Amino acid sequence: MPEQTIGSGQYTWKYAQESADTVTGERHVRLYGRGMAGDAVRTYSVLTQISVSNPNLLSNPGIESGTSDWTGLGDCDLEQSTDRPYAGTYCLHVKNRVDPWSGPRQEISADLESGVFYDLEVWVRTKDFTENVTLCAWVRSMFGWTQVSADTVTVGNEWTRLQGTIQPTWFGDLLQAYFKVETEWSNREFWIDDASLKESSATVSVLPIPGTWRQEISP
Repeated sequence: MPEQTIGSGQYTWKYAQESADTVTGERHVRLYGRGMAGDAVRTYSVLTQISVSNPNLLSNPGIESGTSDWTGLGDCDLEQSTDRPYAGTYCLHVKNRVDPWSGPRQEISADLESGVFYDLEVWVRTKDFTENVTLCAWVRSMFGWTQVSADTVTVGNEWTRLQGTIQPTWFGDLLQAYFKVETEWSNREFWIDDASLKESSATVSVLPIPGTWRQEISP
């Protein structure tokens, strides 16, 4: 921060990152404060812990716990598969589909709030030929079902990421909602992996770490 004048002196602040955890989103950042008055200069610092909380609202997103929390909508079968997973040991194989809208879903009604923005993501690959695949959410209120699409991408035999942001809205009570992957026109089998549903706005907390205050050597 540029130097600020206070009385007959000046002060300034500076942050310097010391470590970061890419998995938890937690960072250790040292905050330096410097005060100057005439020829006197003093610098103190404290280590702070910055945590970014933006959890994945889906359960079993990487299919590492079998097919738990995932169900098939329409006529289709779901199975845990070791066939070329995108990440981890397993992926979800969606087969014996009858209609394009037959596919995997997960109940999310307890996690959604009307008017809030959510980021959706999933990795998908199809069998034999390319197909347009849609990542979306379906919500049901007193006025019926509404589809809220996040992304539609042409997907082939290689893992392809679908991602997008939605803002589901409804009136009255939310009766049902689910995270869903479906195709546009075919009933061919496909695989999904590494799915996520997160609020677009993360919660950030900054806390000083006790015992880390210190005086710095000033030039």
